[in-house]
Amino acid sequence: MDIVHLYRDDPIPDLAPYSHLMVMGGPMDVWEVEANPWIPAEIDAIARWVQTGHPYLGICLGHQLLAEATGGACAAMQTPEIGVTPIQRTDAAKDPLLGALPRRFNEPLRGPCGAMVKRPVAIKRQPSAQNL
Repeated sequence: MDIVHLYRDDPIPDLAPYSHLMVMGGPMDVWEVEANPWIPAEIDAIARWVQTGHPYLGICLGHQLLAEATGGACAAMQTPEIGVTPIQRTDAAKDPLLGALPRRFNEPLRGPCGAMVKRPVAIKRQPSAQNL
């Protein structure tokens, strides 16, 4: 496992040797490109990654980046989400990373955060996810 900190000017590595890609969050949102100039290159790398068919897990900003990389769009949430929401793993998550998750679990939420306002066709929506 390698950790890349784009906000510290780490370069995006060649992703070919990797089997999974996990992109985490931060205090920024995907549309804050002026203050975070690495975001367009990260979106491009994610777009190329998803074309490989390898698993991708995006948390918070990582979810926003995936949406943008696959033709979706994000914007600031109208109402912040704070609390816990139930998550149910689908049968699509049979790979070693996601398949190890319990079938059902709770996810803590905090807001404000970005919400997907245009969902890419390829993204499957959890019935409990209001902002996907």
